[in-house]
Amino acid sequence: MNKTGTAQQHAKLFPAIADGDAATLSTRWLAELCGLPSPHCLPHLASILIAREEHAIEAAAHIGWWSRHPDADSQFARLVGSIPDIPDTQVFAALNQRGYDGLLYKKEGRVIGHCFFQRHDTELHAFSVWVSEQHRGGTFMAIACLDFMAYASTCPGIVRARFGTGHPGDTILRPLKRFSGGLGWRVRKGAWVDFCARDPQRIGVARTTYQEAAEHDQLAGHSLVTTD
Repeated sequence: MNKTGTAQQHAKLFPAIADGDAATLSTRWLAELCGLPSPHCLPHLASILIAREEHAIEAAAHIGWWSRHPDADSQFARLVGSIPDIPDTQVFAALNQRGYDGLLYKKEGRVIGHCFFQRHDTELHAFSVWVSEQHRGGTFMAIACLDFMAYASTCPGIVRARFGTGHPGDTILRPLKRFSGGLGWRVRKGAWVDFCARDPQRIGVARTTYQEAAEHDQLAGHSLVTTD
């Protein structure tokens, strides 16, 4: 599928929320469902930004830099190896063909955070989360994790997703266990979420039900976050 086709496919999956000339992904419902505050900007899918020429250079430059500076002992470094001296857009195109993509968080035109992931057949694996220094110390990682799960749950053909390889993913996903049954999902050890229900209508109904419950609990002074 070409870049335009990919962008159109994702645009159908996620309603766009106006943010300048770029469309953001409406994934924040899951973090809010789990009781997390939502101070951070909504994510952009990297492949969509790069498919739109006016946003391609900045997004590709961010991905290109991180691709050329991975942790030396990371699986990404072992799998990808040395990246040739080619334009960043070509770097992303090569990575995207191997199933790599990411959620990019932008503020005032600059990328302030990311969640990179790779598709493995019917699975989506998030393997790198970063936030700029001035935005650290808050809930960004937890929000990025839940944004990623919300995104993964509607990707065609994806039946499960993983956030990292365990801790702290297991800790971050703990509040989701309270709502997973209504969504038709299963949270498993190792930071895995199985999307057992593939019916978008069921997820939509559960989302609405829990959002209404959240509003009721907030009015009643109860917290939705559980540590069980």
